[in-house]
Formats: sequence, structure tokens, C-alpha cells
Amino acid sequence: MALIEQLEQDDWKKFFSKMFEYTLWVLRHDRFRHVGSSVDDLRGWLVVGGVSRVRYHLANSMRRRGFAEDRATEVKAHFEKLAHAHRSDLEALARDGIIAARDPVDVAG
Repeated sequence: MALIEQLEQDDWKKFFSKMFEYTLWVLRHDRFRHVGSSVDDLRGWLVVGGVSRVRYHLANSMRRRGFAEDRATEVKAHFEKLAHAHRSDLEALARDGIIAARDPVDVAG
């Protein structure tokens, strides 16, 4: 199930937290590992454009799927919390060239 579909579920926060941490582990230890579509979504977004690409895709996907404003706000806030809590891991992945060190100008793709 795609990440955005998981975020529609009742237990989305717990899932998102665990999936985020697992994605970082996969990127650090076995970045070409076969993973489920939710991890694959997040992994691809981070590799191509870092945290801002994830923000873009989450916002765009929630808008297209018609998320309620309160749920969309919660998802965005939870992602920011996760990114902040794992900032050192994200910075190390960027420093090692595993994820985008700088966000690309065009994140529409």
C-alpha cells in the first residue's frame, strides 16, 4: 500500500514513525533492498530531493486524495517532528551522498 494510503488509516502516526525510521535504516545499511511501497515512496523522495521533496509529495498527495484539513495539518506536523528528531541521521545520509544534500529547485516531477 502506498504511503499516502497508509496515512488515511486510523493508526497512521505509529505506522509513519516506524516506516520513517525503517526507511532511514534501509538507506544507511542496504539502500537497494526490496521494500514495501510506503518505504519505497519515502526512500525515492528523500534520495531525489531530500526533506523538501517529501513535504511536496505529502502535500500534493493529500490534496489529490481529499484529506481533511485537520488530518493534513497533523500529517505535516508529524513529518516535521520526525525530520527534526532524525536530523542527524538525515544530515549524515546527505553528507555521504545517499540522499539529496540540497533540495532541487524543481520539485514538481
